[in-house]
Amino acid sequence: MALKNLVKGLVIGGVVGMAVGVLYAPKSGCETRDDLAKSTKKLYGQAKERYEQALLDAEGLVERGKEEYSENKQRLNKAIHAGVEAFKEPVKT
Repeated sequence: MALKNLVKGLVIGGVVGMAVGVLYAPKSGCETRDDLAKSTKKLYGQAKERYEQALLDAEGLVERGKEEYSENKQRLNKAIHAGVEAFKEPVKT
């Protein structure tokens, strides 16, 4: 969730910064619109790439979490089994 908010903030900040910079540039309206369109396409492409990379990273983390869970579950089952077997042994006096 925090990664999603970070990406959203970067996109919004980039768009606002780009728009302010383009609007205050000493160019004609047509040039300004062209620059704005080009910058928007470029920024959109960058945001899309970062979003896709964030999804891949998240998928990797999910898979790693599943593996860790499975390994820990197996260790816990072995420990429980060993404890049950130890409990069944007669007490030596």
